[in-house]
Amino acid sequence: VGKTSLAVRYISKTFSPNSTSTIGASFMAKKLTVDNCKVSLQIWDTAGQVERFRAMAPMYYRGAQAALLVYDITSRESFEELHSWIEELKRNMTEDLVIVVVANKLDLALYQREVSCEEAQKYITRVLGPDTLLYEVSAKEDNGNNNNNNYKDMVIITK
Repeated sequence: VGKTSLAVRYISKTFSPNSTSTIGASFMAKKLTVDNCKVSLQIWDTAGQVERFRAMAPMYYRGAQAALLVYDITSRESFEELHSWIEELKRNMTEDLVIVVVANKLDLALYQREVSCEEAQKYITRVLGPDTLLYEVSAKEDNGNNNNNNYKDMVIITK
């Protein structure tokens, strides 16, 4: 789905086509200023396979104030896996956890899209509420500010 590629794009503004699947989790950090407040953003990039890493996942997201859930717009299966992650977070986190949904691989949307923005928004509104943010981005292409906004908006909401 490209979670690692999105995080690397945000942290270092680069893209590597040779990225491999995350095993367990990796950690990245970035300092930023939002509304004149200095923030230290700690990003835990966890493995995406819910069943395989379910037992390990809570130790990475425990204490989190926000979660970025990423799916691949060219993979209906990855979109359908959102449900498992949402249920996992609802079971293990407090209600004030901010969830932002990110649809990755916008660069492939023209010919390979399997999940429309409208379908995703309708699902997210039904399951997470009308105020939940959905971004369509490309980790490969720096498409304006959307790659940065999903993190920045998450920080603003949790303040």
